[in-house]
Amino acid sequence: MEWTYLVDWQAIALFAQAGAVFGAAVFASLKFDDWRKQFSYQRKAECAENALHAFYQAEDALKRVRSPLASGHENQKARETLEIDNPTQRQVQAQLSWHRIVEEREKWDAVIAQLAPTRIRFGVQTEQYLRDFLTQLRAVQVGIQVYAETEDREFRQKLEREFWYINDLDDVSIGVARAREGLEKSFKEFTG
Repeated sequence: MEWTYLVDWQAIALFAQAGAVFGAAVFASLKFDDWRKQFSYQRKAECAENALHAFYQAEDALKRVRSPLASGHENQKARETLEIDNPTQRQVQAQLSWHRIVEEREKWDAVIAQLAPTRIRFGVQTEQYLRDFLTQLRAVQVGIQVYAETEDREFRQKLEREFWYINDLDDVSIGVARAREGLEKSFKEFTG
């Protein structure tokens, strides 16, 4: 029984206590790191959902803006807003389309609001897909503004192809589709 006197039980207890504290610190550090990664992932997922939601709503709104179909009420409202005698059908159509753009402003603003969060969480390339959509919107806006005044038939037809949505083969639709595909690919991990 003499060997028990050779063991310093207090030193062993101190080492055991220090080991337990060190183990707890490592465990806490790992758990904190896991929590931080999960929190970051969750924020990225929210950003992706918000950006896609804004994009899809704006895409649908752009199709409505570009629709050549109009109700009588829309035509009448456009004629009244023009404040000119005997407006041409092109002027009425351009004004009608402009009204639609203004009515959908919240959708455009929602996409613009997603630019910075998307860039912060996903980088410049993913943000560029949202900017590409906004570029297509600007092309439609400019086309509408110029359309009513131009007399050049070829140029007018080119503008009509830009701002009328007929099928998915026009330049604006192709640009919007590329932006959508890029966003969906960038966000795939976070949206399922």
